[in-house]
Amino acid sequence: KNVKKELKKLVDKYANGEISLEEFDKKKKKVIK
Repeated sequence: KNVKKELKKLVDKYANGEISLEEFDKKKKKVIK
């Protein structure tokens, strides 16, 4: 799994307002694990 690529996708979604900070945080934790 490419963590950097996954994180970038998340950051983009958050930047576009597609997900809330809470969602972003939850998903980020899953990605980093």
